[in-house]
Amino acid sequence: MFGPSTQIAAAFCTLTLLPFGRFGSASDASVASRRTIRVLGHCSLDLDRNDGFEMECMDVLDGNGTERIGYPGGRGVDFQVKERQNGIYLRPVHGATLSPVRGIGPSACEATQYSKQPVRIDTMPVGSLMCFRTSEKRYGQMTIGKVVGPPTNAVELSYEVW
Repeated sequence: MFGPSTQIAAAFCTLTLLPFGRFGSASDASVASRRTIRVLGHCSLDLDRNDGFEMECMDVLDGNGTERIGYPGGRGVDFQVKERQNGIYLRPVHGATLSPVRGIGPSACEATQYSKQPVRIDTMPVGSLMCFRTSEKRYGQMTIGKVVGPPTNAVELSYEVW
């Protein structure tokens, strides 16, 4: 139970659509969704939604000096932007997977090996490509844009899901 001096606040992240990304190997008919977004640290992404994507983030400040950062749950969540002492990572969750690649499009993503391990993104050059498989087993590719470190901890990325 909360005492009289306990303060509770929630800070939600923001979403911004951005004008960048490189795609072109998948026909428009095969693309389920295509977006360019800015994601702040401690956010969860669901890229399987028919209306594009869903991003949720929340920092819980409990007022006692031991602020806990929470990731919104949900089985549909595919990836989390995770801050660690040594960098910023994209972490697959709920069975989603990632793989850095050099090629563009579905053929490049079909020929790669996927991993459930987090991928450090703050050291990747702008324009780096990663293929992914979502928690609902849909494939796609993302282009890593600008990564901003502390205190903002944000990543810009473009993606398309096939």
